Amino acid sequence: MSAKTLAIISVLSMILTGAEADDGSSTSSISADCMEFVKLNETFYVNISISPLTTLGGAECDISFNPSILQVENVSDGGMFEKWWDANLEIDNANGTVKNVVAFNFLGNGTSTSGIFAIITFKAKSVGVSHINISRAILSDENGEPLPFEFSNGTVTVISDSVPPALSYSLSGTAGNNNWYVSNVDVTLNATDEHGISEIKYRIDDGAWQDYTTQFPISTDGLHTVQFYAIDNAGNNNSTSFSVNIDREAPTLSHAISGTAGNNNWYTGNVAVTLTATDASSDIDAIKYKINNGAWQDYSPFTLSSNGEYTITYYAIDNAGNEASEESFTVKIDSVSPSSSATLSGTKEGGVYTTDVTVSISRTDSTSGIAYTKYRVNGGAWTTYTASFTLSTDGTYTVDYYSADNAGNVEPSKTVTFEILKNHPPTADFTYSPQNPTDTQAVHFTDNSDDTDGTIANYTWNFGDG
Repeated sequence: MSAKTLAIISVLSMILTGAEADDGSSTSSISADCMEFVKLNETFYVNISISPLTTLGGAECDISFNPSILQVENVSDGGMFEKWWDANLEIDNANGTVKNVVAFNFLGNGTSTSGIFAIITFKAKSVGVSHINISRAILSDENGEPLPFEFSNGTVTVISDSVPPALSYSLSGTAGNNNWYVSNVDVTLNATDEHGISEIKYRIDDGAWQDYTTQFPISTDGLHTVQFYAIDNAGNNNSTSFSVNIDREAPTLSHAISGTAGNNNWYTGNVAVTLTATDASSDIDAIKYKINNGAWQDYSPFTLSSNGEYTITYYAIDNAGNEASEESFTVKIDSVSPSSSATLSGTKEGGVYTTDVTVSISRTDSTSGIAYTKYRVNGGAWTTYTASFTLSTDGTYTVDYYSADNAGNVEPSKTVTFEILKNHPPTADFTYSPQNPTDTQAVHFTDNSDDTDGTIANYTWNFGDG
């Protein structure tokens, strides 16, 4: 044996002089950290970990296991101490022991950080349960003094399991139509396995994977895909996905009217009606409408052509079953012009009126009603007709007139022509000479009377002498 080897052994003996101690009052600990389940023929690792209460200078222990279940493949340094000492390491798979697991810092150096003292590589060679027991454990400080500690052993169960977990899920919410929900949806994931579940993870719409611990909500409208998988304690994996479709909003309605617009929201011809509904999530299943108090009908574009006032009521249903509130609008059609006629009142003889003439204009419009009537006399200015009017001067008259309805329809101008020729009284007039007669002179009278529209039938003279 070389002098260098003897020096290292001397240092080791100084550091690891303490006997195993555990008075239950310390918090320093050494433990065998292992998987609960491993699969048959699987290679796995057991970490011998130390959590120091104070500064450590080194550690030593033996390990025992069930050799009918496990075998040790390797023992390696965990990196907690400066020196890994494997000169006296003994692996005995026949008896299920690992002896003289040793690591230390050089004298005067220490570590107070938790770490892995040693890593033991096992292979599971048969089905069963094996305890991983720590024995003859020693923890020493940097000066080689023994330290009290606690220790905990591990247990490994080797299973033969190639069956993946069984997966299921349930959705809780208000169901609509066509596999849609009309409310938030709570999602519950389930995985079962004979040997227990190691983990369940899920994600929504290709988002980040998350650990599943409890029911979770989906509260956004739209088409969602939930993916999840589970791993059992044997490492078997199973995955699945499912859809969660949510539409909590009713459709949005709109309409359009196409036709020749008149006045006062009237149309003067056929009107094409277009009803529209939009839905951001599940799309539209149906649009229903009715005209006035008629029956509900499935919508397709339609045209109104008859004169009158119409009330169109409509609503829509989306594929999730959400129903929009009814909306209504009015369509008014008047394609017919009003009708006017003039009536003349007066005394008529031989086709001529011999008295004043009163002109009355009657108007009718069965749909939108009369807006106004205009007239003019003998080509004069147009005047709004409000009441009958009278013409009294002799002459020939041409009265033009027309009416317009509230929809803006204007009838063609109409004309009535008539003549007034009244029988006016004659005008009496005369002259005489001489202008200043004497009692014996004869006075001559000259008749200058006139009748512009006839002939004087007789004359009556009164000289004042009885």
